[in-house]
Amino acid sequence: MNTQTFDATTPIAEVLKALPDNELDELDAIGDSRDDQRWRIGDKARAWIDDRYLPVMQICKIIGGRTDYGHERVRQFLYNARYYHEHPDLRERYHMLRFSIFEYARQCSDPAEVLQKAMEGQLSPSQVKF
Repeated sequence: MNTQTFDATTPIAEVLKALPDNELDELDAIGDSRDDQRWRIGDKARAWIDDRYLPVMQICKIIGGRTDYGHERVRQFLYNARYYHEHPDLRERYHMLRFSIFEYARQCSDPAEVLQKAMEGQLSPSQVKF
């Protein structure tokens, strides 16, 4: 049992050492399920807008209202889905990475390089939070 006292100046790394690994794994699983949801939302928006030619703003507002995401956030999911729909090799090769890494990579000059760095552990989701 850890009896160390922490305060607002305690480094995150020290607090992390005090947390049980199984509970941190549970948080990762929650994050992964949210990633799946973001991909599904973006893919659905892309299909409705690009394949069925439905209007962007209305679709983003409909999806946002139904999923508790704002329409601007849904639009970001759409941009991600569009980009990786055009680059399915990247989505497939790096499928185990978090959604936020894909979002960040999409906005960089060389998304493949960014995704590769993330795979090698040189970039974490906490460094690219949206």
